[in-house]
Amino acid sequence: MPVGATLTGRRSLLVLALTCLIWLQTPSTAWAGENRWFVILGSLPQTPAGLQQAQSLADQVTRQLSTTNLIVAETAFYPGLTPDLYVVMLGPYFSSANAQQALRDSGVRRVVSDAYVKQAQERAF
Repeated sequence: MPVGATLTGRRSLLVLALTCLIWLQTPSTAWAGENRWFVILGSLPQTPAGLQQAQSLADQVTRQLSTTNLIVAETAFYPGLTPDLYVVMLGPYFSSANAQQALRDSGVRRVVSDAYVKQAQERAF
């Protein structure tokens, strides 16, 4: 088997494993279909490199902040967000005011200076 084919196969397995990990990290579907608010930390292309960058950002946020509601997911699961991206975000929150307060109080601006609040829907799986 050519070396390139082996690397391509390994890369595909890595992307599949990371996608499964992201799926497992997505929030409960108890609110699925309802509009919620999120603090958007980053949006990356839906490519293997974009997935690695999203996970790197999530790791950086996790190291620097004490948060339990960090999400790394495909935007396809959140109508209202730009499609075909990986998104790193905090949430969901019931209101814009709750999300804005989380943005102010979490210290996230120390890590991601251009973080912002956005409303989106959670899609049921």
